[in-house]
Amino acid sequence: MARASAGIGAPDARPEEDSCIIPSSFDMDRDMLDWEQTAAIAWSVNSPRRLEALDVDRAIRKQFRLSHADVAVTPYHLVEFLVKFNHKAHCDEALAAGRVRAGGGIVHIRPWRPLERALGAALNYKVRLCLENVLDYAWTPFVAERIIGRRCSLDRLEDHSALRTNSETLDLWAWTADPNLIPKIIWLTFTTRPSVGL
Repeated sequence: MARASAGIGAPDARPEEDSCIIPSSFDMDRDMLDWEQTAAIAWSVNSPRRLEALDVDRAIRKQFRLSHADVAVTPYHLVEFLVKFNHKAHCDEALAAGRVRAGGGIVHIRPWRPLERALGAALNYKVRLCLENVLDYAWTPFVAERIIGRRCSLDRLEDHSALRTNSETLDLWAWTADPNLIPKIIWLTFTTRPSVGL
């Protein structure tokens, strides 16, 4: 398939980067803690050939006497491997060893860090936002998060907006790193679902 070099969707026509805020939740925090305790990064420094994930998987299973169900190794950012253990004790043992032999070379193992390829942000300002002209049927936390999510993290809808006892504005509280970056106008686009049986 040829890639468009000009026109709609062409790389030169699109912005280089953007950002969004993803609000944390109990489930996300729990999963992140699990990954912090059971995941590692592995990479080879002096292997005579390019290693595959299977090479690293076999080496880790052999050295630490693990079964297929105990560990999974996948490619991670070109020259590294993500190693996900099912048990914290296995991960701790591999991290304490710090290395395994694979493919005639040494594979180093270090802890996985949740924010090493992400930006953390301190959302120090709690702001009250009053959103005008949002369609009444769309007054939900999901839609509110989508509207403000590029610069804010939703804290809660005001009671009168959640209960729809006042329909003038969709009022909410949110957290932000910089109130000056909250846009005055956001254009909403509601898409339609395709018809069944096309």
